[in-house]
Amino acid sequence: IEWDPPHAESLAPLLVGIHAVLLTCAIGDTIVVDCQAHIQACKIAGVQCVVKCTQGAVDADLRHHVLAEWNHKIERMVQSSGIPYVIIRHANFFTMLSIFASRHIKLYKTLMWPLGEASVRWIDMQDVVVVVAKILHEAPKFKNNIFTINGPEMNGREICQEFAAVIGEDIGFVDCNPNLI
Repeated sequence: IEWDPPHAESLAPLLVGIHAVLLTCAIGDTIVVDCQAHIQACKIAGVQCVVKCTQGAVDADLRHHVLAEWNHKIERMVQSSGIPYVIIRHANFFTMLSIFASRHIKLYKTLMWPLGEASVRWIDMQDVVVVVAKILHEAPKFKNNIFTINGPEMNGREICQEFAAVIGEDIGFVDCNPNLI
């Protein structure tokens, strides 16, 4: 079976017999359209539960960020699809920040990240994976619920203190345009 992302009917045969699906779509301009096609494919295939993870949705300072807008649109599509759903709103992955920022920190002893003065909640990716696995395994038990998973709240300077404690050197913080990272 060949899948053509914007066409739900090409994905639906791959989902037949699956009781719960974790909705994942690549970040980019087509994320909303792609997710809409995935949701439609789930409906066609008779999937019994759609699980949607929304990263960063727990931070008031980031609610107007374009990614948050996309995620909230997708959440509304999931909720109005007629398919039972679970939405997991979780803090940002500290692991991802450290991966993206590590080279710059190593070279310049500076974290360049588009946070401004915002405080953002962080969580370990493994904590979210454990919750998602349980929900996918026991989807009917959790249907039509929204769960929030939080971690500690930190601003850019506090994040730098965490990195500094690990590597034993001072790390500076520079707010930057999101297109630079």
